Amino acid sequence: MAGVNQSQQLFIQAMMTQGALLEADVKQLYHSVLSGYGIESSDEKSFDSFLTSLNHHLKLLDMQIVHSLMEDSYERWYGLVNRSADPGAKIATRYTLAELEFFNKVMETLATENGMASSTVLINMTQGLERKMTGSGAQSFLTSLIKSKWLREISTGKFGAGPRFVLELRPFLSDIFKEDVVICQLCREAVVRGDICGSEGCNIKLHLLCIARFAQGREKESSSTPCTRAPEQRRNASVKRVSIKCPGCHGDWTSDLPQIDFPGKKTDHPGITLSDQ
Repeated sequence: MAGVNQSQQLFIQAMMTQGALLEADVKQLYHSVLSGYGIESSDEKSFDSFLTSLNHHLKLLDMQIVHSLMEDSYERWYGLVNRSADPGAKIATRYTLAELEFFNKVMETLATENGMASSTVLINMTQGLERKMTGSGAQSFLTSLIKSKWLREISTGKFGAGPRFVLELRPFLSDIFKEDVVICQLCREAVVRGDICGSEGCNIKLHLLCIARFAQGREKESSSTPCTRAPEQRRNASVKRVSIKCPGCHGDWTSDLPQIDFPGKKTDHPGITLSDQ
Protein backbone atom coordinates (compact mmCIF):
# COMPACT_ATOMS: atom_id res chain seq x y z
CA MET A 1 0.00 0.00 0.00
CA ALA A 2 1.60 3.27 -1.15
CA GLY A 3 2.57 5.69 1.59
CA VAL A 4 2.20 3.21 4.44
CA ASN A 5 5.31 2.53 6.50
CA GLN A 6 6.39 -0.86 7.86
CA SER A 7 4.92 -0.37 11.33
CA GLN A 8 1.55 0.56 9.82
CA GLN A 9 1.65 -2.45 7.49
CA LEU A 10 2.33 -4.77 10.43
CA PHE A 11 -0.51 -3.20 12.42
CA ILE A 12 -2.94 -3.66 9.51
CA GLN A 13 -1.90 -7.30 9.04
CA ALA A 14 -2.48 -7.99 12.74
CA MET A 15 -5.91 -6.33 12.65
CA MET A 16 -6.89 -8.39 9.61
CA THR A 17 -5.80 -11.58 11.35
CA GLN A 18 -7.64 -10.83 14.60
CA GLY A 19 -10.88 -9.58 13.03
CA ALA A 20 -11.70 -7.49 16.11
CA LEU A 21 -9.81 -6.45 19.22
CA LEU A 22 -10.76 -4.98 22.58
CA GLU A 23 -9.56 -1.42 23.14
CA ALA A 24 -6.86 -2.49 25.60
CA ASP A 25 -5.60 -5.15 23.18
CA VAL A 26 -5.52 -2.87 20.15
CA LYS A 27 -3.55 -0.29 22.13
CA GLN A 28 -1.16 -3.00 23.30
CA LEU A 29 -0.75 -4.06 19.67
CA TYR A 30 -0.04 -0.46 18.72
CA HIS A 31 2.64 -0.06 21.40
CA SER A 32 4.22 -3.42 20.57
CA VAL A 33 4.41 -2.68 16.85
CA LEU A 34 5.92 0.75 17.30
CA SER A 35 8.38 -0.33 19.98
CA GLY A 36 9.64 -3.00 17.58
CA TYR A 37 10.72 -0.20 15.27
CA GLY A 38 12.12 1.95 18.08
CA ILE A 39 9.27 4.46 17.87
CA GLU A 40 8.04 6.22 21.02
CA SER A 41 4.31 5.71 21.61
CA SER A 42 3.52 6.82 25.11
CA ASP A 43 0.32 8.86 24.95
CA GLU A 44 -3.28 8.68 23.74
CA LYS A 45 -2.76 11.45 21.23
CA SER A 46 -0.09 9.48 19.37
CA PHE A 47 -2.47 6.49 19.14
CA ASP A 48 -5.24 8.64 17.69
CA SER A 49 -2.81 10.22 15.22
CA PHE A 50 -1.59 6.79 14.18
CA LEU A 51 -5.15 5.65 13.37
CA THR A 52 -5.95 8.91 11.59
CA SER A 53 -2.94 8.46 9.34
CA LEU A 54 -3.79 4.80 8.72
CA ASN A 55 -7.39 5.53 7.81
CA HIS A 56 -6.29 8.20 5.38
CA HIS A 57 -4.49 5.49 3.40
CA LEU A 58 -7.13 2.80 3.96
CA LYS A 59 -9.87 4.96 2.43
CA LEU A 60 -8.24 4.43 -0.94
CA LEU A 61 -9.08 0.73 -0.52
CA ASP A 62 -12.58 1.41 0.83
CA MET A 63 -11.46 0.09 4.20
CA GLN A 64 -11.48 1.70 7.62
CA ILE A 65 -10.54 1.04 11.20
CA VAL A 66 -13.69 1.66 13.22
CA HIS A 67 -14.65 1.20 16.84
CA SER A 68 -17.88 0.75 18.72
CA LEU A 69 -19.23 0.09 22.19
CA MET A 70 -21.03 -3.19 22.78
CA GLU A 71 -24.59 -2.41 23.77
CA ASP A 72 -24.74 -4.45 26.96
CA SER A 73 -21.17 -4.77 28.25
CA TYR A 74 -20.00 -1.27 27.17
CA GLU A 75 -16.70 -2.76 26.05
CA ARG A 76 -15.07 -0.89 23.19
CA TRP A 77 -13.97 -3.01 20.23
CA TYR A 78 -11.90 -2.04 17.20
CA GLY A 79 -11.97 -3.65 13.78
CA LEU A 80 -10.68 -3.25 10.23
CA VAL A 81 -13.73 -3.36 7.97
CA ASN A 82 -14.57 -3.13 4.30
CA ARG A 83 -16.86 -0.13 3.96
CA SER A 84 -17.99 -0.80 0.38
CA ALA A 85 -18.86 -4.50 0.38
CA ASP A 86 -22.38 -5.65 1.14
CA PRO A 87 -22.74 -7.99 4.14
CA GLY A 88 -22.93 -11.11 1.98
CA ALA A 89 -19.70 -10.27 0.22
CA LYS A 90 -17.93 -9.89 3.56
CA ILE A 91 -18.35 -13.55 4.43
CA ALA A 92 -19.29 -15.29 1.16
CA THR A 93 -15.78 -16.57 0.45
CA ARG A 94 -15.36 -18.11 3.92
CA TYR A 95 -18.33 -20.47 4.10
CA THR A 96 -20.17 -23.12 2.12
CA LEU A 97 -23.55 -22.23 0.63
CA ALA A 98 -25.34 -24.05 3.48
CA GLU A 99 -23.22 -22.26 6.10
CA LEU A 100 -23.83 -18.91 4.41
CA GLU A 101 -27.59 -19.50 4.43
CA PHE A 102 -27.47 -20.48 8.11
CA PHE A 103 -25.24 -17.48 8.90
CA ASN A 104 -27.82 -15.13 7.37
CA LYS A 105 -30.60 -16.76 9.42
CA VAL A 106 -28.59 -16.41 12.62
CA MET A 107 -27.76 -12.76 11.95
CA GLU A 108 -31.38 -11.99 11.09
CA THR A 109 -32.54 -13.55 14.36
CA LEU A 110 -30.05 -11.54 16.40
CA ALA A 111 -30.96 -8.34 14.57
CA THR A 112 -34.70 -8.74 15.12
CA GLU A 113 -34.99 -10.62 18.44
CA ASN A 114 -33.27 -8.19 20.83
CA GLY A 115 -29.81 -9.46 20.05
CA MET A 116 -29.98 -12.83 21.80
CA ALA A 117 -31.13 -16.38 21.05
CA SER A 118 -30.66 -19.84 22.52
CA SER A 119 -28.57 -22.46 20.78
CA THR A 120 -31.70 -24.62 20.51
CA VAL A 121 -33.58 -21.90 18.60
CA LEU A 122 -30.66 -21.31 16.27
CA ILE A 123 -29.98 -24.98 15.56
CA ASN A 124 -33.68 -25.64 14.90
CA MET A 125 -33.57 -23.04 12.14
CA THR A 126 -31.57 -25.50 10.03
CA GLN A 127 -34.86 -27.33 9.39
CA GLY A 128 -36.04 -24.44 7.25
CA LEU A 129 -32.89 -24.09 5.17
CA GLU A 130 -32.92 -24.80 1.45
CA ARG A 131 -29.58 -26.57 1.79
CA LYS A 132 -29.17 -29.38 4.30
CA MET A 133 -27.22 -28.93 7.51
CA THR A 134 -27.16 -31.40 10.40
CA GLY A 135 -27.66 -30.39 14.02
CA SER A 136 -24.05 -31.28 14.84
CA GLY A 137 -22.89 -29.32 11.81
CA ALA A 138 -24.88 -26.31 12.98
CA GLN A 139 -23.42 -26.58 16.49
CA SER A 140 -19.88 -26.73 15.09
CA PHE A 141 -20.60 -23.75 12.88
CA LEU A 142 -21.92 -21.70 15.83
CA THR A 143 -18.72 -22.52 17.70
CA SER A 144 -16.68 -21.27 14.73
CA LEU A 145 -18.71 -18.04 14.70
CA ILE A 146 -17.81 -17.48 18.35
CA LYS A 147 -14.11 -18.06 17.63
CA SER A 148 -14.25 -15.62 14.73
CA LYS A 149 -16.11 -13.08 16.93
CA TRP A 150 -19.33 -12.90 14.93
CA LEU A 151 -21.14 -14.37 17.96
CA ARG A 152 -20.45 -14.51 21.67
CA GLU A 153 -21.85 -16.80 24.30
CA ILE A 154 -23.64 -14.61 26.85
CA SER A 155 -24.44 -17.53 29.15
CA THR A 156 -24.61 -21.29 28.78
CA GLY A 157 -26.61 -21.99 25.64
CA LYS A 158 -27.38 -18.30 25.00
CA PHE A 159 -25.78 -16.49 22.09
CA GLY A 160 -25.57 -12.80 21.35
CA ALA A 161 -24.14 -10.52 18.69
CA GLY A 162 -20.35 -10.51 18.71
CA PRO A 163 -18.09 -7.52 18.08
CA ARG A 164 -17.69 -8.26 14.38
CA PHE A 165 -21.48 -8.31 13.99
CA VAL A 166 -21.57 -4.85 15.57
CA LEU A 167 -18.60 -3.44 13.65
CA GLU A 168 -19.27 -4.92 10.22
CA LEU A 169 -23.00 -5.53 9.91
CA ARG A 170 -24.84 -2.96 12.02
CA PRO A 171 -24.48 -0.17 9.41
CA PHE A 172 -26.35 -2.43 6.97
CA LEU A 173 -29.09 -3.73 9.28
CA SER A 174 -31.72 -1.17 8.35
CA ASP A 175 -31.19 -1.80 4.65
CA ILE A 176 -31.28 -5.59 5.05
CA PHE A 177 -34.15 -6.12 7.47
CA LYS A 178 -36.13 -2.93 6.82
CA GLU A 179 -38.98 -2.49 9.31
CA ASP A 180 -37.79 -5.40 11.46
CA VAL A 181 -34.89 -3.30 12.74
CA VAL A 182 -35.63 -0.60 15.31
CA ILE A 183 -33.74 2.69 15.20
CA CYS A 184 -32.72 4.33 18.49
CA GLN A 185 -34.40 7.73 18.56
CA LEU A 186 -31.49 9.25 20.47
CA CYS A 187 -28.50 8.31 18.30
CA ARG A 188 -30.31 7.20 15.10
CA GLU A 189 -28.40 3.89 15.00
CA ALA A 190 -29.94 0.42 14.79
CA VAL A 191 -30.75 -1.13 18.18
CA VAL A 192 -29.86 -4.79 18.64
CA ARG A 193 -30.07 -4.91 22.43
CA GLY A 194 -31.97 -2.21 24.29
CA ASP A 195 -34.97 -1.19 26.37
CA ILE A 196 -38.51 -0.53 25.16
CA CYS A 197 -40.87 2.20 26.34
CA GLY A 198 -43.45 0.79 28.74
CA SER A 199 -46.26 3.09 27.64
CA GLU A 200 -49.19 1.36 25.98
CA GLY A 201 -49.03 1.59 22.22
CA CYS A 202 -45.50 3.03 22.16
CA ASN A 203 -42.81 0.88 20.56
CA ILE A 204 -39.86 3.23 20.93
CA LYS A 205 -36.65 1.32 21.69
CA LEU A 206 -33.38 2.86 22.89
CA HIS A 207 -29.84 1.67 23.56
CA LEU A 208 -29.19 1.27 27.29
CA LEU A 209 -26.13 3.48 27.00
CA CYS A 210 -28.13 6.16 25.19
CA ILE A 211 -30.73 6.09 27.98
CA ALA A 212 -27.96 6.51 30.54
CA ARG A 213 -26.46 9.40 28.60
CA PHE A 214 -29.87 11.03 28.19
CA ALA A 215 -30.63 10.69 31.88
CA GLN A 216 -27.23 11.89 33.08
CA GLY A 217 -27.49 15.41 34.41
CA ARG A 218 -31.28 15.43 34.05
CA GLU A 219 -32.56 12.90 36.53
CA LYS A 220 -31.12 11.86 39.86
CA GLU A 221 -30.73 8.21 40.73
CA SER A 222 -33.95 7.13 42.44
CA SER A 223 -32.89 3.75 43.76
CA SER A 224 -30.05 1.22 43.73
CA THR A 225 -30.41 -2.55 43.97
CA PRO A 226 -28.03 -5.51 43.72
CA CYS A 227 -27.19 -6.29 40.12
CA THR A 228 -28.49 -9.57 38.76
CA ARG A 229 -26.71 -9.35 35.41
CA ALA A 230 -23.78 -11.57 34.50
CA PRO A 231 -20.32 -10.08 35.24
CA GLU A 232 -19.56 -9.49 31.55
CA GLN A 233 -22.76 -7.46 31.19
CA ARG A 234 -22.09 -4.84 33.85
CA ARG A 235 -19.61 -2.18 34.73
CA ASN A 236 -19.76 -2.80 38.50
CA ALA A 237 -21.81 -4.54 41.17
CA SER A 238 -24.97 -2.43 41.20
CA VAL A 239 -27.63 -1.04 38.94
CA LYS A 240 -29.33 2.30 39.05
CA ARG A 241 -32.87 3.23 38.17
CA VAL A 242 -33.20 6.24 35.93
CA SER A 243 -36.27 8.07 34.71
CA ILE A 244 -36.56 9.90 31.41
CA LYS A 245 -39.28 11.16 29.11
CA CYS A 246 -39.81 8.93 26.10
CA PRO A 247 -38.65 10.78 22.96
CA GLY A 248 -41.62 9.28 21.12
CA CYS A 249 -44.75 9.44 23.29
CA HIS A 250 -43.21 11.76 25.94
CA GLY A 251 -44.50 9.51 28.70
CA ASP A 252 -42.53 8.54 31.80
CA TRP A 253 -39.87 5.92 31.12
CA THR A 254 -38.05 4.08 33.91
CA SER A 255 -35.08 1.80 33.25
CA ASP A 256 -32.82 -0.25 35.51
CA LEU A 257 -29.34 0.15 34.06
CA PRO A 258 -25.94 -1.21 35.01
CA GLN A 259 -23.82 1.43 36.73
CA ILE A 260 -21.79 2.92 33.90
CA ASP A 261 -18.40 4.53 34.13
CA PHE A 262 -18.79 6.28 30.81
CA PRO A 263 -15.82 5.33 28.64
CA GLY A 264 -14.23 7.83 26.31
CA LYS A 265 -15.85 11.02 25.14
CA LYS A 266 -19.24 12.25 26.26
CA THR A 267 -20.50 11.79 22.71
CA ASP A 268 -19.90 8.02 22.80
CA HIS A 269 -22.87 5.85 21.92
CA PRO A 270 -23.16 2.28 20.68
CA GLY A 271 -23.08 3.29 17.03
CA ILE A 272 -20.11 2.90 14.73
CA THR A 273 -17.37 5.51 15.12
CA LEU A 274 -14.75 6.13 12.48
CA SER A 275 -11.33 6.20 14.07
CA ASP A 276 -10.25 9.24 12.11
CA GLN A 277 -12.90 11.49 13.62
